[in-house]
Amino acid sequence: MNTLALIFRVLPVIQLLSELWIVYSFLNVVWKVTAHLLIRALATAIFLYLCPSVRVVFYNAVYFPLLSKARAVPSPSTGRNIFHGHYSDGKSIVDGVTSMAYAREALPRARLLRVSASFYPSARPWEVILPVSRDSVHQVLVSRAESFVRSISAYSILARIFGKGVLTTDSASAHDMMRSSLLPAFTQHNVVRLVPGFLEHTSKLIVSIENKLDHSNPTTSMHLEQPITRSLTDSTCQALVGDNFNLLEHPESMTATAFQRLLLGTAPARVIFHCTLKFTKWRDHDIVNDFVREAVNAKIALHNSKQKYEDASGSDGQHRNANIMSFLLEHDAPAWTADSFLEQFYSLLVMQSDTIGGVRRTLWYLTLYPEIQSRLRDEIRSTFPEGAASITSASDLTSLRFLDCVLKESLRLAPPRRNAVFRKAVKDVHIDGYRIPKGATVYVDAYMLNRLPSVWGPDASEFYPERWQQKESNTDTFTDEQNLMTFSKGPFSCIGEQVALLQMKAFLAGLVGTFSFESPEEDPMADKDNVYSAEKLKALLVARVPGW
Repeated sequence: MNTLALIFRVLPVIQLLSELWIVYSFLNVVWKVTAHLLIRALATAIFLYLCPSVRVVFYNAVYFPLLSKARAVPSPSTGRNIFHGHYSDGKSIVDGVTSMAYAREALPRARLLRVSASFYPSARPWEVILPVSRDSVHQVLVSRAESFVRSISAYSILARIFGKGVLTTDSASAHDMMRSSLLPAFTQHNVVRLVPGFLEHTSKLIVSIENKLDHSNPTTSMHLEQPITRSLTDSTCQALVGDNFNLLEHPESMTATAFQRLLLGTAPARVIFHCTLKFTKWRDHDIVNDFVREAVNAKIALHNSKQKYEDASGSDGQHRNANIMSFLLEHDAPAWTADSFLEQFYSLLVMQSDTIGGVRRTLWYLTLYPEIQSRLRDEIRSTFPEGAASITSASDLTSLRFLDCVLKESLRLAPPRRNAVFRKAVKDVHIDGYRIPKGATVYVDAYMLNRLPSVWGPDASEFYPERWQQKESNTDTFTDEQNLMTFSKGPFSCIGEQVALLQMKAFLAGLVGTFSFESPEEDPMADKDNVYSAEKLKALLVARVPGW
């Protein structure tokens, strides 16, 4: 047993005993002061309720197995701890690994599981329903979606800081209204117009990496997390408002510095301070808001000048400045102002964390499987022998079939937003024969569902891009795209899924076609399932591959 596991097992016991001693001491005083049985009983109940450890133990030992309204839903037969519920030794419900073990135990006997997720030391005990089959997930997210609303948003803090946009609002009706107003900008016709801008930022990233290479050595140890994050953020900002913060080329500028402090490296103390004083504003926030308002007002002025908006074209005739704001104005100009778009800007920008995570983890997987990396590079170079500059459109990217397979396999094994799909039942609803009571929390675990052998086969935990070349199986009525839970499903699914996929493909095509990437670890496969480690992309061995 490692030290951390020992701490998580011993510390709750110590806290429980200390809380009981405090309660005993106070009750001694109460019992000496009064002889009234009702007052004594009431004081005892109040003191016990005020003890977090006592509440957790009561919940896991009594309420969860005996009193819960959802107790008819089966729960794992092993693993429940009176202090931590089903997720002990420091694990949480969003780690995926523990839930996957429970799902494998339950299937095919049960398609729903009820778990206790108590987070020590002071978190409220939490009963969560886990759908563990594709059918039960489809009912929660699609066919019975009206019975559920989003719950326990991972972005609730962002909502307090940046306002409630399509991603951060907790109102179902507000979300539907916002999504409907944004959807016209995300049609296939508009999405493909954004690709040349993605490719332009890919070229800038390639130049930035090339400038850092040590040409006296065959490979250069390089930290790629920061340049990839900056370049993709610039690319997303450009796609949203037609301008960007220039984080990659001029990170020291006032606007870039303010943005990085605000969104790429916000200090926890400042976040807490802002959430405590909801209307507090700091200078970085104002600088970024002013930048966005100025960019949006420029698009509105252009539209109001009666000049039909046309994408600025480069020398090759490709669209270079297509952006979501202008698409929205084309569809319904009176509905949009700088302030009304500002909250949506932050919501849409936060979604680009999926893109950053997708690119980073795909590169990491390619370092684990160099033969797949070589095959992908061969496809890119054979299809576009004249170099990265010859990739100019969305149709060029979609022609790279193996790239599509590699990216989807990476997103399957390592979904970027693994903890964002919580739902709350707004009424009693029956799923797979089990009653889910009003108020119950349902968690759709993308990591678990994307690795279920019952859906993906016995090699579900292996990185095998070729599985995407077979869209249908003889025993499965769902295509692989329908099984993939990375972008969620139903009315709350990711509005920018197609934008994200094309953006990731643009960057991966340029990077893998130009460079080779190796892991500096002696045995990189030893830790291949630890896909969410923040250290994975901080140091890779990078080399320029000649001939392209």
